[in-house]
Amino acid sequence: FEFAVELDPGQAPSYVGLGRARMERRCFEEAAQAFGRAIDLKPDEAELYYHRGNALLAVGKHEEAFADYSRAIHLDPRHAGAYAVRGIAYHRHFHDREKAEKDFTRSIELDPDAPMAPLNRGLLYQEMGLLPDAERDISRSLAIRATAEGFQLLGRVLRDRGEYDRADHTFRQALLACHDEPLRQSIEDDRKRNLEIQKGER
Repeated sequence: FEFAVELDPGQAPSYVGLGRARMERRCFEEAAQAFGRAIDLKPDEAELYYHRGNALLAVGKHEEAFADYSRAIHLDPRHAGAYAVRGIAYHRHFHDREKAEKDFTRSIELDPDAPMAPLNRGLLYQEMGLLPDAERDISRSLAIRATAEGFQLLGRVLRDRGEYDRADHTFRQALLACHDEPLRQSIEDDRKRNLEIQKGER
């Protein structure tokens, strides 16, 4: 894509391809710059702000990322992905649960087959102590796309609900789906903690 940009620096798709390639290589600052050049060429395209927001969020530029997500939503009020990631920004970085829930819910309404918004709304509900709602949302996300992280989150919710056998089964599912050693250790720790709590209540 660098070659395509050099050949014709006036084409936004070349910068988009370059930005995506840099995201895959985890070169987030450079990816944000590439998406920024695409925005210079096509300032009314919502998807470009969404992509740059993701790159900015990855390097901790939360306010700039939030502005890009909001711009994407302004340009395309039906951009489900932008609502989902703006909800994450509200939740994790601005600690505004009410606005996070609103954005997650809107994302789910717009794209009920995407896993990110229900997973993150489930995490939000767990923190709020709304455990049945958390279980419902995380299970919904897992039905769309099963991941080790999702199973781990569901296991934690079930543990919090006192359903230790189901939690243990879910943590074992997480381990089967896991291909990352640090995450595997985290899941093992959760499973061990679940068993300790269960023994302590017998």
